[in-house]
Amino acid sequence: MCSHLFVQIPFPIHILQCIPLLHTIHHSFNVWKKIEINNTLLTSLFSGFEKLLIKQNSF
Repeated sequence: MCSHLFVQIPFPIHILQCIPLLHTIHHSFNVWKKIEINNTLLTSLFSGFEKLLIKQNSF
């Protein structure tokens, strides 16, 4: 979702667009931890996705 915006929107605004998304992901992850689906695969998928977003935003 965010990566498509990068083409049309200047860099600082692009970051602001992505912050709610990152917040939602972190919130969801915390909820999963509370429910104790503390799955190693889920955790590694999350960290991989987070690294991907950070990589996309560090242009």
